Amino acid sequence: ADLLAPETKVPEKADLIIVLDTARISRQDFAPEEFPEAPTLCIDHHLGEHEEYGNSFYDEKCAACAILVYRVITELGIEIDQKIADALYTGIVTDTNSFTNQNTTEEAFQVATELVRLGADPGKIATYVYGSLSPNDLNALSKSLGSLELYHNNAVAILTLKKEWTGGQDVDTELFVNYARNLISTELAVMIIETDTGVRINLRSQG
Repeated sequence: ADLLAPETKVPEKADLIIVLDTARISRQDFAPEEFPEAPTLCIDHHLGEHEEYGNSFYDEKCAACAILVYRVITELGIEIDQKIADALYTGIVTDTNSFTNQNTTEEAFQVATELVRLGADPGKIATYVYGSLSPNDLNALSKSLGSLELYHNNAVAILTLKKEWTGGQDVDTELFVNYARNLISTELAVMIIETDTGVRINLRSQG
């Protein structure tokens, strides 16, 4: 898809490492000491221990990490072309759950509007994000939804995805947890995903 950046090898050297949308180094696939000469900058909108990175730009009231990236880009005077606009718009749409999260702000709509003016294509992005499940993805989603467990008067919803349900293929599970969160009474949704090395947990809340 033309919305995807091409895969590149990790360089042996870096002038700056920018980490997006996570407050903890332990959640990264790299260790900063692998690049001892490069400073690390964290751009994030979650509560967490951002001081681990040494340098950080975060706003816990911001609806989407992509909005913070937009702020940085505009502050630096970088021209936003269509590819950048598409990427930032995609980040806002996915982080705000299509502008439905309770922390979605006026700024989110304003930035999204500006990105559309600069060339972002909402229709293309919506199709890519929400309309590109493979048959294997859909089969895995069906089995995961069948695992639904509810606790605390349905305030907590838990879905599981066992490795054997994926048919040995990669499955796009990013949006699975939203089905649990969208239950009327659910305040916290949990997605437990079996992996080759253990489990991965995704959390979504209504706040």
